[in-house]
Amino acid sequence: MPARFYKTVSFNNVEICAALGCAIEYDGFDMEPPELIETWVSVPGRIDGPIDMTESLAGYPTFGTRTMNIHFIAKAKGREAGEKLLSAAQGMLHGKRGTIQLGWDPGYTYEGRVTVGTLVRNRDVAGFTMTAKCEPYKFKRHVTVSRNVAGGMWLELESGDAPVCPIWTASSKVELHQDGSPIYYELGKGVYRLPDIVLRKGTNRIYAYARGTGGTPTTIGDFENDTISDLTGSIADWLWEEDDKPTGGQITVEYDWKDL
Repeated sequence: MPARFYKTVSFNNVEICAALGCAIEYDGFDMEPPELIETWVSVPGRIDGPIDMTESLAGYPTFGTRTMNIHFIAKAKGREAGEKLLSAAQGMLHGKRGTIQLGWDPGYTYEGRVTVGTLVRNRDVAGFTMTAKCEPYKFKRHVTVSRNVAGGMWLELESGDAPVCPIWTASSKVELHQDGSPIYYELGKGVYRLPDIVLRKGTNRIYAYARGTGGTPTTIGDFENDTISDLTGSIADWLWEEDDKPTGGQITVEYDWKDL
């Protein structure tokens, strides 16, 4: 792989090179994927080796931390200037926990704890290595979806690589059911985190129903000239004219979108 120039990196929204008067060394970045947490169980008498139980607890792969190393370098006129730079770097970074943004990975934020090491001191150059032990997933954005689910509707929620258990806020009594799951929830007004509703990568379909107030129901006669293929959506959608759907069944779902 050819060497590369890496230009900017920020820690807690402060651009390190601009703040310290240094630059990222040529080809001075490396980071491995997060370590897969594996579980293998040996069974006496089994001839095909141990059993892979890696996903048995969570139902999906889990990961340990990931580590990134970034090497910074600066011209220093004399040892005193070099020590000033290294002291500032340690004061700004060493032992601190925060968010890291890489200019070459736009749109994502890493969360982790930083240490400063591998110090370089001589008359003309000073440098250091920033090592960050980060959470396995990088943060993309916080997602908030609010819908009037009076009369019932399917919520289609897009999510990233990290499985997430979202927070639900109901304005009134609401029923929830995730497509493909046998579990139904009946929620009163309040805020909830539901352990059996987990969003996975891609589109997650969750049916939400609230009785709501108001609205003008239609009759089955309104559909007498339709075919089955015309009646898309849920039965609840067929029972209300679009402009007369009941109100008072607001639900809000919030979660973090994270990728590997």
